[in-house]
Amino acid sequence: MSRISCAWTSCRTKYVRHVVNYFAQQGGMDCAVLNVRGSAGTELTSHHLYDIGCSKDIHEIVKHVQKTNKHAKLVGIGASMGSNILVKYLCDTDSQGSEKTPIQAAVSISNPFNLYELMNREMNWPFNLSYFRNMFEDRFVQWFKRRLRKFSHLFHADPDNVGYDLDEWLETDNIEDFCEFAAEKVFKYESFEQYLQLGSCGNYIDTLSTPCLFVNALDDPVVPKSIIPHEKLKRNKFAKIHNTP
Repeated sequence: MSRISCAWTSCRTKYVRHVVNYFAQQGGMDCAVLNVRGSAGTELTSHHLYDIGCSKDIHEIVKHVQKTNKHAKLVGIGASMGSNILVKYLCDTDSQGSEKTPIQAAVSISNPFNLYELMNREMNWPFNLSYFRNMFEDRFVQWFKRRLRKFSHLFHADPDNVGYDLDEWLETDNIEDFCEFAAEKVFKYESFEQYLQLGSCGNYIDTLSTPCLFVNALDDPVVPKSIIPHEKLKRNKFAKIHNTP
């Protein structure tokens, strides 16, 4: 029996449930879904937050799944930001040699590849999409603040270990200041640019040695064709790119 490890936003997302139901009911596979820290109503147990550049959480869930069923054949599936961290995890473990991932194959859907370029490119979006993006960014910041306030006791209990002032972070109003604070003071990067660069899986494609199918739409308004590293993917025999019209 195979087991699917899905690296998506959370188990509450509709398309995650659809895929899990399909594989479980039609394929007879066991499925495990990774909820990123603090999502889907999960409780935070420490002040450590989800970091796009850190693949440790996927490493832990894969290790747990493998321990639960030692004979399971593991396949990883990720969409959007979930696919970025999944592929980065595969590249991180593949490059280490001695700790090569037990995942035998993976599928990456709508991978953003280069987060820095994506965040800084000129987006000629229709008005309705631009409005949606601005609304989403504002809601994201407000949602994240609510989660931080809910678990503020974890940060205030040991401020020296946390290393930053939570109340100062909560005073930021826009996504730029919010993300700059997170990158520099929470995750200890030199800048938000470095945070995005080091967290982008496209920079590590050359080290990928786990078979992976990359599926991206050429008309995707968020991740355009120019973002996809076609040459890098073509050079890697373990990568297969499929672009939908």
